[in-house]
Amino acid sequence: MYKMIDRNENIRNGTETANAPRKEEDQVVEACAATILYRHRRDVPVSPFPEAVVDLVRKTQKLRLERMIKLSVPKSRIDRSSERVDTTFDASAFDEFIYNPLRNGSSGRNLLTLDLSRGKELYPVKVFSDTQRCDLPENFTYICTNDFSNYTESEDNEGIAMVRCDCTDFTCVEKCACRQMSDKFTQCTILGDGRVYLNRDATFFNTLLVGCGEKCACVGQCKNSLSAKFLPSPFKFEVFRRDDKIGFGLRTLSNIPMGCAVLEFCGEVVTENVLRERGKTSEEYAFSLQDAESTEIYEKLARVKKVQLKAFDKWIETIYIDPKRKGNVARFITHGCLPNLTIIRYAENDLRLHRSRAILFANQPILGGSELFFDYGESYLSRGEFRV
Repeated sequence: MYKMIDRNENIRNGTETANAPRKEEDQVVEACAATILYRHRRDVPVSPFPEAVVDLVRKTQKLRLERMIKLSVPKSRIDRSSERVDTTFDASAFDEFIYNPLRNGSSGRNLLTLDLSRGKELYPVKVFSDTQRCDLPENFTYICTNDFSNYTESEDNEGIAMVRCDCTDFTCVEKCACRQMSDKFTQCTILGDGRVYLNRDATFFNTLLVGCGEKCACVGQCKNSLSAKFLPSPFKFEVFRRDDKIGFGLRTLSNIPMGCAVLEFCGEVVTENVLRERGKTSEEYAFSLQDAESTEIYEKLARVKKVQLKAFDKWIETIYIDPKRKGNVARFITHGCLPNLTIIRYAENDLRLHRSRAILFANQPILGGSELFFDYGESYLSRGEFRV
């Protein structure tokens, strides 16, 4: 199915010109359907782009995909003299780079559910068991945004935690109020193509990424927004059980470039008291959206707004996202000591932390078929309920 191609010989024989496009690279890009869709969603015309910029974006995307493929390609297909990867393949052969339990020694797969999301995600989320155990995941209500029905919030002085820009050119760059606010909270940057530059020092509790929203003059249809075109993200996922003792996990069936917003961690927003009333199982599933002991973001906001920190006291409490009863596929992502995802808070217009969204970003290129992991944090590790 595969064969090495000597382009120099083709040029000498007259079957290819020196300036001809590299067909094998085009096939790589075409085969990665999710990445193509990601680029097409990105190309919504928010501002005119010169052809040179578009060409540069395409070239960068191709190089990124080639590097991703090189991580998993068989050694026999790497030319050691030049480290060039032979990426020539039939259009149907891209599944060599996609995890397939049948090919990887599994005796069979049991399809448990055709679509866990029941049509709420862009693609059906199938559930498989790679063992003989065929019981379904625990029943829960599938949601794509956080549920606040069990949380009562104070709206006093709500305006001091609001930010909106007056940009009308839909670019929202240096002078954008939302981007300037984000720069004060973090050195992470929304790049405008669905990716985010993640500073190595960024953690969940010291970072608040601020994007433009519906209350801005640009109504969030700009480069400084993730929800306009990139959430929900156009990647395909699969829930699977590979071991009876471990339970279910989540893998991507798409190649994911580094920096992309992959998923939002969704659930019910509840206080610490409500979570404790729900019992141990909810506590094991829940993720802390806001810690009463971590006031760094509110301290920065107080300095920017030129008010005292006590103005935010009514919002400084420990808040959790509980996906046990209501949630999305992110509830199946397991802990990893070397995670391929980083979870960061993201806000639009409303900077109150309990209103922020917990977004999982790819901190490295992720190949289709890879299981997804993120670091649950020190509190999880201290319980000793993890494995390396």
